[in-house]
Formats: sequence, structure tokens, C-alpha cells
Amino acid sequence: MANILIRTCWNTKNYQQPSGTSFIAEGVQTNYVKEEGFGMEEWNFNQDDLVDGFLYGYIRPDFNTLVRQVHNIWFYTISPDNRMFFIGEYRDAYFLTLEEREELEDQLKKLGILQRRIKEVYLALQKTPEFEHVTESEVSSHFIDRLVFRLKVLPSNAILYSEPKEFSIDTWDTFSADKKLNKRYKGYNHILNVEAFRKTFSI
Repeated sequence: MANILIRTCWNTKNYQQPSGTSFIAEGVQTNYVKEEGFGMEEWNFNQDDLVDGFLYGYIRPDFNTLVRQVHNIWFYTISPDNRMFFIGEYRDAYFLTLEEREELEDQLKKLGILQRRIKEVYLALQKTPEFEHVTESEVSSHFIDRLVFRLKVLPSNAILYSEPKEFSIDTWDTFSADKKLNKRYKGYNHILNVEAFRKTFSI
């Protein structure tokens, strides 16, 4: 098991659906969220889309060292005005294999969840001048046969904080003097001392 802190995109709808605002927080960075206008993690705390009683979420890293294991994951985000917040956590989240992700995509299609999420992205982008040119077919290409969702967690273990908890880079540097905070979606920070982490950041 790994204890992981990872960046998630900005969202103003409590990570229930795309808000159409995630790209704003990216500034001058070049990444998926900036280029496409949304992030796959924007449903990470949606408990209405359960499959067989589980919530299925997303993180960008897709390393073999994570697969077939259970992890504790803390999520933080960066706001458009460059403030940082812890927004929630997954406890005992299982990282699916490719075969399990294929099965999950089939189930999401059968339940209509995948098609609805495609529509939600499309409608959110249509309200955004920067992305109103994007077609629903183009949105669909990011989902179909992409095996996007890769974390399996009990709804009771997917905890969205009632209020985002702000923290500073100085506090992080004091807590983790030898490891800088990872601000890229492709990586993460290992939390070696969970008790100290919770105490330092009051989470």
C-alpha cells in the first residue's frame, strides 16, 4: 500500500461533474486540462454513479507499481488565483488492472454512465468560449476505448471535505524538506508519515 498526495484539477461543482472552469487554473502551463478544458477526475466524488456498489475514480499516473494494490490517496488542487487546497481523500482505493478497466468501461456503457459523462463534458465546454468549437464526437474520443477510470473505492471511503483546506508551499516545505510538492498531474508525493501529515495539515 502507498500513501499518496496527488494534484487534481480545479472544479467548482464538488467533483460531481465537469464545471467548465478547470482549465482556468492552469495559467500558462501546457497539459491535458489546459488543452482539453476538463479533467477526468471531475467525477471523483460522485456517489450517484456507483457500479456494483463502488465508486470509480481517476488519477493521471498509470504506473505498474500501483496496479493490483490498495492505496490511500489525498487530493489537492490549485485555484485560478494560485492558492492550494486539500479537497478530499480516498481510503483503501484499489488500482484496477487493464482487464478490469475494460470490464468497467463495458459496464459504464451498459449503464449509460459513460455516455452521460461525455454529454456533461460537451455541455460544459459549450458554455466556455475557449472550447465552444469542440464537438460531442471529439469529446467522445477521449472516453471510448480509453479505459479512463482506474480507481475502485467504497463510497464511504471517498471523502470530500466539507470545506477545502488551504495550505501553503512553505508549510509543505517544512513538512517535507527533502521532497518538493509535485504540481504535475503525472506524478505524486509519497506520504511517509501519515500521522504527521494529518497533524501538520489538520486533515
